[in-house]
Amino acid sequence: MNAISDALCDLPLASASTQAETFTLRRTGRRPTRFDGWLLVEASSAPDAGGVQYDVRLYRSTRGRIVAELVAHRGEPDAPDLEHVETLASLEEAADWLLRHRCASDLSLPAALNHEDTPLLQAALLAVRVRQQTARLQDEYNALLSDVFTALGIAEPLEAADAA
Repeated sequence: MNAISDALCDLPLASASTQAETFTLRRTGRRPTRFDGWLLVEASSAPDAGGVQYDVRLYRSTRGRIVAELVAHRGEPDAPDLEHVETLASLEEAADWLLRHRCASDLSLPAALNHEDTPLLQAALLAVRVRQQTARLQDEYNALLSDVFTALGIAEPLEAADAA
């Protein structure tokens, strides 16, 4: 079950009555980014979704841009969180960016897969387990995005869905 906060989409439109906040977002391998704006929506996946829990936040900056934040909390004790942040022109572009994310990049491979002395059968079984874990994680992530898009009122036109 995904947890999603109330969508605050109309908040930036009423910016005259609502004070913008300053946000500082960490980014893996890059310097943090800072901007003024409003949180539109915040959602989290289930804590045990294939070893990774996702947090998704979408913001509207005071300059009218959409800032998408995707944080992958990896389950292993030594695995750091992965913070992905992108600034986009619209909610639709943010939705596309989130949809392009591949969850497999957030998983840590078992050490035995990288060891040359691992028997072939054991490596094959580990690879199957990783594949199943990736599929489960991708399904949970897609369900999370569906909740986020629903809260924001983002829908794909029926014609586009039929063409796919």
